[in-house]
Amino acid sequence: MTESTSDSHKGRYQGIAFALAEVARLHDEPQVVVDVMSNTGLLLTDLAEAGAAEEDMDEIRKCFEQCQG
Repeated sequence: MTESTSDSHKGRYQGIAFALAEVARLHDEPQVVVDVMSNTGLLLTDLAEAGAAEEDMDEIRKCFEQCQG
């Protein structure tokens, strides 16, 4: 993410992080979270740099940890 990233773009990434974390929390589907991020080219750093909530980031990180094995 660059310094010129607009607030609306950051807000979009924050919303994506929330939605992905909700999929993991509510539906226990870590592979879906990992697949969506992989298929869209999103990186954890993109979401973190956009200011995604830490609790959402923690949930998304757990998905990657669960799916590595």
